[in-house]
Amino acid sequence: MLSFRSAAHSDIGRVRRRNEDRLIRDERAGIFGVADGIGGLPGGAEAAQLAADAMLAGLRDSAPGAEPDMVGLVRKASAAVLDLGRQLSPATGIGTT
Repeated sequence: MLSFRSAAHSDIGRVRRRNEDRLIRDERAGIFGVADGIGGLPGGAEAAQLAADAMLAGLRDSAPGAEPDMVGLVRKASAAVLDLGRQLSPATGIGTT
């Protein structure tokens, strides 16, 4: 059986007041990822959190042993961020990597 050990660390840097990085780390499921809010836009932290949560939920909901539909999961996460952006910042939207 393949096993993983992982670590995660995020640094706010010298420019921002608020860390907009969100990490996905589930060693048991073999799921790892990073979402980073787009600095300078409102709602970056919220966008990153929503994207990370949506991806993690979608991956965990995938059938055991089945290949997850990554394109579909990214599209769902993107749509959720777009919807939240319309609420939080209708003029500019929000974004995350």
